[in-house]
Amino acid sequence: EDECKPIITWLRAALVRKGGIGGATNPSPLKVAAPTAPLMDAALLRHRHQLLIRHLPGLDPSLQRAAGSRIATSIGEVSVELRRDREDRKEARDENKKKKGPAD
Repeated sequence: EDECKPIITWLRAALVRKGGIGGATNPSPLKVAAPTAPLMDAALLRHRHQLLIRHLPGLDPSLQRAAGSRIATSIGEVSVELRRDREDRKEARDENKKKKGPAD
């Protein structure tokens, strides 16, 4: 409790202000209503969206479409490569069978 005494004293002084300018009494900051948020209009929504896209570019729909296209292309390339590899292995097996000849 003694360790917190300076901060408690400061909080008491900061939260209760009396005798302001011209002798008027200023209410405690705790009694004053909190500021209200601005209403959402088109300009604010657009600004928020631009901030999001700037800080989180992965949320940009045009980039998502481009990334999806790149993924689809890569999957296509991998499947073609796997098919070629499978055909090459089959050809190699067939050639080995021809070299060995019929099994007796």
